[in-house]
Amino acid sequence: MARRKSRFRSRLRFIFYIAILGVFAWLGFKYYDPVKVYLLQDKALQVAAPEEKASPEVSSEKLTEKLSALVKALPRDLEIQSTAAPEITERLDLNGDGIEEIVADLNDSGAYATSYGVFEFAEGKWKFLDLVSADGSMHPAVFWDGASVRNAEVFKVLEDQKALAQVSGLEDGEGNWSWEAQAFSWNGSKYVYDSALSQKILKEQPKRFENGEPVFE
Repeated sequence: MARRKSRFRSRLRFIFYIAILGVFAWLGFKYYDPVKVYLLQDKALQVAAPEEKASPEVSSEKLTEKLSALVKALPRDLEIQSTAAPEITERLDLNGDGIEEIVADLNDSGAYATSYGVFEFAEGKWKFLDLVSADGSMHPAVFWDGASVRNAEVFKVLEDQKALAQVSGLEDGEGNWSWEAQAFSWNGSKYVYDSALSQKILKEQPKRFENGEPVFE
């Protein structure tokens, strides 16, 4: 008889526990709001995003080492022959996305022009900024700046247009200059060739120089 009562009480406790679990499950289902859960997840991602995009705090020496390694890995057809480590000349947030870009003198031993590189912190590491050419191909952001008697290279950082540009000039031996320009502007996700801006820059270049002064007509 005692054993029967014990079994009966055990069954009652089991049924009671199942009932309690059922109530909690029902309450959870009743008050579960999938939209709220989604928004909370979205907010968590929004909070985490700036930290993921921020440039790391590294010493100048470490940063120089990283930039030097990137320069050494450049394609050979760029003919960059650095004689010393890159020297940072400017830090700016050109496109306003909260990520700092670095402009550095690559210390290239060019005949008349100095080479510059533009770097960014992306995907957890420092890298050359990518530029998208008119044909859709991509290449690292390397520019030249300098001049000789008959040649000119001008590197432009156009903060108002969120753009970078390379302007190249050649004198024909009779005082007349011809120019080429390639501008790359930020389209919201990357720097792409900007035909309109390139043409605008071309129109701003002088046709010749007289007594050291530029002539535009």
